[in-house]
Amino acid sequence: MVGIYSRQSLDKPDSLSIDQQIEICRAHAGTDEVTVYTDAGFSGGNMHRPGLQRMLRDAEQGYLSKIICYRLDRFSRSLLDFAETYEKLRRWHVSLISATESFDTSTPIGNAMIFIIMVFAQMERETIILRGTDNYDKRLREGVWPGGKAPFGFDIIRRSIHGKSQPVLQPNTHMLHVSWLFDTYASGTVSLGALARAMEQRLPAAQWGKRWSSTAIQRILNNPVYAAADADLYAYYDRLGLPIMADIAAFDGQHSALRIGMRSHSQGKKTAIQQQKLYVTAFPPVISSTVFLTVQGQLAHNRQIRNDHPSRYTWLSGRLACSHCGHSIRLNHPGTTAGRRCYLVCSHRGKHPDPCPVRHTESIEWVEAHTIAAMRERIVFLSNQANGPADPVCSSRINQLKLQHLNIQAKQKKLVEALSVGGASAAKLLRPELEQLETAEMELSHMLNQLVSGQSASTPLLTVDFNRLDRNGKRQAAALLIDRVYIAPDTIDIHWKE
Repeated sequence: MVGIYSRQSLDKPDSLSIDQQIEICRAHAGTDEVTVYTDAGFSGGNMHRPGLQRMLRDAEQGYLSKIICYRLDRFSRSLLDFAETYEKLRRWHVSLISATESFDTSTPIGNAMIFIIMVFAQMERETIILRGTDNYDKRLREGVWPGGKAPFGFDIIRRSIHGKSQPVLQPNTHMLHVSWLFDTYASGTVSLGALARAMEQRLPAAQWGKRWSSTAIQRILNNPVYAAADADLYAYYDRLGLPIMADIAAFDGQHSALRIGMRSHSQGKKTAIQQQKLYVTAFPPVISSTVFLTVQGQLAHNRQIRNDHPSRYTWLSGRLACSHCGHSIRLNHPGTTAGRRCYLVCSHRGKHPDPCPVRHTESIEWVEAHTIAAMRERIVFLSNQANGPADPVCSSRINQLKLQHLNIQAKQKKLVEALSVGGASAAKLLRPELEQLETAEMELSHMLNQLVSGQSASTPLLTVDFNRLDRNGKRQAAALLIDRVYIAPDTIDIHWKE
């Protein structure tokens, strides 16, 4: 029995179709009985192809005496895979024949020619991959969206780039929810589950098309496409070992970052961080790198917010009021029944003769998260009033100096590695350059300290770190800032102390 194998990775107008390959192989087989094995849409880069594997099983069991393919690169484009499989075929006494390349495999010259052909086939494959990778990188640097579904808060639109219509990202109205998610989670007062429940109220499944989950929220918070790509973001991903494809000078804080390859679609699981890539996009960020990195720290520790008895433990106790009637709001707990949540009740509901008609459905976690975000904004506002806004020129200069500092550290690391390999002879040559870098690093550190200390006198600083405050500390901060928190369904109105 003769096996005919044909493969075509892509259906291109200038490529030979599977049917045409089979016809040529049949002509070469003559009157011999044949079995056809095909793989449509599969690359020759690996051997995991159903048609090929079925043919190899038949060959091992003795059903085939020879295998005919249109060209050897249809069989495999990997030299190692081809060599291993060719050796198996020889042990099974199965001949491998190319219908368009004549080789006598019974002679050493014929065998050598087969492997020479495969070397060029693998080189062609690697060249195609490299060309595709270079084109892919170039498109990403120009702001072209690489494909797939747009991240939450963005739409995919077409824009002319170098005279060609290309897909790019454009923020939409949902970006307000993105800012709220980052600010709220950065406050350290709410869990991913509570954020998912809050998003169900802000953007219900009926409007959004799917229900919110902790996983969906975490995916948004992990995505640097919303964050300012500056020196701090570069340093963070560099420490993690994520390959950074953009030049360090591109991290100017005026654009966001794009992380590619976080999941393997073929294997359906997360990839190692060393197999991913980070680019700088062509559009401005939505949040600062400070907020983004704070959120990453929160996610890394995966803090779980305690769901204690709210009437005893909420730090807003005594400050909650009903927006409709102005009376205080109490927190009721349904007892110890598992799975039942506490709920908010206006103290004037059910009172006669003029009961409050509002039925509050808000969760205390949602109220606390909104209040924390508002308190942070209030502190920044008060600092702005006292000190004036931060100098953007100074902030840009600080970022430039940080980038220079990172560049020097990278050079120092390379020199140290060279010293460890080169020994005493290398030390004599490289020590002057190391000393120059150390001097430059000291000068940069001094300049950075001066700029940061000078800016701190005029930059609004968050004087309360809510990530570190316990419930009592938050209660004290609320006592300093808040008079009353008026609650209505889906809205909160905070009256601040003067």
